[in-house]
Amino acid sequence: MSMIALLKAVKVKLKANATLLALTPSGQGIEIVPPNGQPPPYQGIFWIGVHEAQVRSAESWSDLDQYFNIDVTITKRVVGTPWDRLTQMDLYGDSNAVPSLDYITRLVANLLHTDTADNNIINQANTYLSSPGNSVPAEGFYEPLRMLSIDVARAVGPDWFHADVTDADAAVQNIGWAKTVHAGGARRTQETLFSN
Repeated sequence: MSMIALLKAVKVKLKANATLLALTPSGQGIEIVPPNGQPPPYQGIFWIGVHEAQVRSAESWSDLDQYFNIDVTITKRVVGTPWDRLTQMDLYGDSNAVPSLDYITRLVANLLHTDTADNNIINQANTYLSSPGNSVPAEGFYEPLRMLSIDVARAVGPDWFHADVTDADAAVQNIGWAKTVHAGGARRTQETLFSN
């Protein structure tokens, strides 16, 4: 319950900034995805997948405080480019019409990290955790996410885009790059269910 509440809250934050992230104003292209970050078959040029990462104990004996980490994988499809032509230009500066993968990745990292100023993400997550009729949960998130790291870009092929790998045309149309932003430290407090 805690992880899905946090993932949904991150999705809401990113969708609220969809235009900034070079997506449609409705935020189409931002979804909760499986833990590997792979987009669904219908993604466009950019896809932003929000997915779970590690949960660790805050090492408290009296409460079950936990730190939640999430990942956001940004995928950019590079249409019509063979494998041997994927370049740094695709990563760091295509044209004025299509933002680079690096640019979108840094925006996502910034949106997650600067949320500490207003706590929109953990406030939204706490709203999902609250019981009906109770606007504030007794136990919930009280420390925000922080950007931890950004992976090096990796080339992704037709299988990443769910394309037919035996079709040469589909293979050329379905390659690209992916980068993952790691954010963590969203601390949630809750009482233990069992005592000694």
